Amino acid sequence: MAAAASALFVLGAVMLEVLAGTAANSAVPEWAHLVPATWPRPARVSWWLVVAGAGGLYRLCLHRLGLRPNRLVTLATVAPFLLFALGIAIGSEWTAWH
Repeated sequence: MAAAASALFVLGAVMLEVLAGTAANSAVPEWAHLVPATWPRPARVSWWLVVAGAGGLYRLCLHRLGLRPNRLVTLATVAPFLLFALGIAIGSEWTAWH
């Protein structure tokens, strides 16, 4: 149950970011403040750290279900979100791709 919930959370976070990117050049709708891409920098960094944690929880849940952990897969599951949070924290332009 926790594995599915954490995987859905990560996928949902990525989908929210993509949706925010598709509407970036249009008029700002009323619900825009709900999308993490419009949040202040500290909130966005925290959000992506939580997403990275959910990715790590997913890998931990799979390990507890009996699947042998693979460090490369764990790194690929967590690292992109950590790098995105770091990029947001230092103000890199590539984090505002939308």
